Amino acid sequence: MSHLTAAAISRYLPADSPWSLDVRECVESTNTLMKATSQELPTGAVLIADRQTAGRGRMTRAFFSPPRCGLYISMLLRPQVSAAEGLLFTPAAAVAAAEAIEEVCGISVGIKWVNDLMLNGRKVGGILTESTLTEEGKIASVIVGIGINVYPPREGYPSELEGIAASLFADTSGEDIRPHLCAALLTRCADLMLPLPEGRFLGEYRRRSLVLGRCVTLLPGGEQVVVEEIDDACRLIVRDGAGTLRTVFSGECSLRADFRP
Repeated sequence: MSHLTAAAISRYLPADSPWSLDVRECVESTNTLMKATSQELPTGAVLIADRQTAGRGRMTRAFFSPPRCGLYISMLLRPQVSAAEGLLFTPAAAVAAAEAIEEVCGISVGIKWVNDLMLNGRKVGGILTESTLTEEGKIASVIVGIGINVYPPREGYPSELEGIAASLFADTSGEDIRPHLCAALLTRCADLMLPLPEGRFLGEYRRRSLVLGRCVTLLPGGEQVVVEEIDDACRLIVRDGAGTLRTVFSGECSLRADFRP
């Protein structure tokens, strides 16, 4: 397989792409490095790594990032949106990633609230969004990190990820599809995230949702509920065991097929 390079990715980008690419062979974490250097970077800066030694996921989890296996990308934006609207970057990026995967790889993935990309019950990608706020409470800058497992690691996944993580493809034979997939992802991110408040992604987010209408366990806490709706802020409207409806603003959920309130 070829190495992931800016030139290889740019071949698939439109001429008016708003992104400025910086591709590294290895970094600790694309989000961490971009966060440390964000003041020096222009809006639309994109950091892409072939490997991460300390990739990060939500809730302080690690994101396994072996070389030549995945896409590890961070994008820097300085949008004119409120803090509440800024919460939509994560689901918008999830839809962008799912659509890019389907376009380039011909594989349909689902989204488990709020940010997990799932294939056959296993996680193939995720989103980590980190924002800074102005004194007025608006978004000053946002870093959207996306990790996608494209190919399986040669040594296999670590034992703690067995049965949890998976890759889009079963092996690394053939041409490296990552440059094409990366370009498609960046193009869809521009389409969906730059006009963020318009909510262009909401219908597709709901369509790809793996939790809508399902029995789930809310984490942390372990409460079992049914997801009745995903509102326009991508919050869950759930019904608990007592039949009470309420809104879930944050956290995550685990699918549970055995619970009926």
